[in-house]
Amino acid sequence: MTSRQWSILLVLLAANVLLVCCVAPSAFLLLTQPDQYSLQAALNNLQAALPAPAQPTAAPTPTLAAGWKLYTVASDHFALALPPSWKQVPLSQVDAAAQADVFGKKNPELAGAPNASIASLLKFVGIDTAPAGTVDVFSTNINVYHRTELIAAPLDVYVPISLKALQDLPYVSKPVLHRRVETLAGAAEEFRYSNNLKLPDNQTITTANREYVLVRGKEFFVITGAAPIDQENQYAPIFGQIAASFRWTGN
Repeated sequence: MTSRQWSILLVLLAANVLLVCCVAPSAFLLLTQPDQYSLQAALNNLQAALPAPAQPTAAPTPTLAAGWKLYTVASDHFALALPPSWKQVPLSQVDAAAQADVFGKKNPELAGAPNASIASLLKFVGIDTAPAGTVDVFSTNINVYHRTELIAAPLDVYVPISLKALQDLPYVSKPVLHRRVETLAGAAEEFRYSNNLKLPDNQTITTANREYVLVRGKEFFVITGAAPIDQENQYAPIFGQIAASFRWTGN
């Protein structure tokens, strides 16, 4: 990847970490402050203001498609598969924390994400190396964030909070659509939206995103795929297949 492609990828990673940083504390507040903040009332209010979910998907098969490769992140007990033209990017090459301040100046809303969080929560990055996956200076990508919470919460708690967090971000186009999908790790919530982000050279990039939230006890995972907005129809099913391949490994 070129240095500018890295810059764009890091902008997207910095944007994604905001969801992880904002959603988890909100869920913690809902679950630990029942006297000041009624959990059921809060969830009812959030759900009432959000679009209805689409129909859920069918359960996936563990068999990998021809040419797909399974990548395992043993430290965080998960694995997922990528298509033949995709490759994993070593996290040692993603110096996101060092460049987050630069992007925060162009996107003030990103300044709320601590630099250390970008490095510590990011667990996996994959990019499409095929010509169709690299348009101009943008590489279509998938990334995984993982955060361990103080208490366990079900997926239904995170869904309305995640949707509201996305809707409140100024660079996210509305509406944010969502539906329940199935992965090999269990149920997940898929969010569909587009991002409009400013780059360090003052240009703007618009991406089509598919984001998948999964929980396992105290473990909170966010899988995000981003492609050029004009290639959304091409990559949406691929992002869905990658998310469906997500599975737990070990305890």
